[in-house]
Amino acid sequence: MSHASGVLHDLFFPRSKVSAGPVSPQLIAGTTVYFLLRRERAIKRKQFMQVLLQNVLPNWRRQAALTQTSVALFHLATKGGLEVLPFAAVRSHGALKLPAMLGGMPTPPKFTSNLTPRYDAFVEVKFDHAPTREQIDALHWAHETLKSLCEEVSTCECDRRYNVLGSPPSMGESVYLTVITRTPWNKTREEAQRYWIHEHAQLVSDNVKRTGMCGYQQVHTTLNPTSTFQNSFGGWQPSSFRA
Repeated sequence: MSHASGVLHDLFFPRSKVSAGPVSPQLIAGTTVYFLLRRERAIKRKQFMQVLLQNVLPNWRRQAALTQTSVALFHLATKGGLEVLPFAAVRSHGALKLPAMLGGMPTPPKFTSNLTPRYDAFVEVKFDHAPTREQIDALHWAHETLKSLCEEVSTCECDRRYNVLGSPPSMGESVYLTVITRTPWNKTREEAQRYWIHEHAQLVSDNVKRTGMCGYQQVHTTLNPTSTFQNSFGGWQPSSFRA
């Protein structure tokens, strides 16, 4: 790493003076399938959430193949996403191009960014094991039940969940910031996930006092080429903060 790129790295990725020590992520057995939901624009957000909670998800739980799963609904809690605008803006192409050029680092090809969250909610379905054929069929059926409410539904199968930081508080006591990752243009998904768990996890751990996180997990999208889900994203990074 050149001196210029080292300075930029320290500027953009600061670490606390005192390290928290080597991080040891704990692999949690099981498979998680996510449904990312962008509602039909004619449907109000409050109505959308009510239909999901009162009709759609209870209907899922009545399916024999899904009765032993954990199903959770996460919804957009910000006012149109403006609170996360600074977080998103510094990850836009324009914001990344100049530091890359100054630091002699590869410049990413042009890409578009959503400065406010694209999706209104996501559903998380957890299995304690790899889902059976019957359960996978039930998940694809569940996908179909969302189409009348959503203009877009994206599915993702994740087969590795790591608990990196702390013991998150219960659902009712937490606020979650969930980052959905894409694979960088200059890495394979496997390479990106390896960096994520072996290097980025340590960076988060070293800065826990700075960020105030009380829980941090990584959920990695499967590398199995026979997966029948869309798997457009590299993984999920749910971080929790006490409400």
